This record gives sequence, structure tokens and C-alpha cells, in this order.
Amino acid sequence: MTYRFDYIQTFLQIMETSSIRASSRHMVLSKLVVSKRITDLELPIGLSCFTDQHLANNRDRAYI
Repeated sequence: MTYRFDYIQTFLQIMETSSIRASSRHMVLSKLVVSKRITDLELPIGLSCFTDQHLANNRDRAYI
């Protein structure tokens, strides 16, 4: 299983911001691209990288 480095960077950015929207703005990407990268990381392992709870823990920054 091989992952592109920019996909891992996207994952880490979402971890830092707890927000797909904030991450997409910071990375100058569309929300669709950011979401697709996370989906591409999740599919091979069959698990979700993020839960609603993860994003809800920081509601002031979670804009999904």
C-alpha cells in the first residue's frame, strides 16, 4: 500500500485544525479535493480517519 505524501500532509492538517474547511483554505485546495484525499486514505484500510466526535471536540473550528 502506497500513499502520496501530500495526502498524508492533508490528513495531518485536518488533525491540526479539526476542520476540512479550514484545512482546505490553509492548503489552498477545494473542500472536495481535501475530502477525496481522505477518502483515498480510508478505502484501502477500510476505516474512517476521522469521526464526527473528533471534529465535534473542537466545535469553534469544525466547519464541516
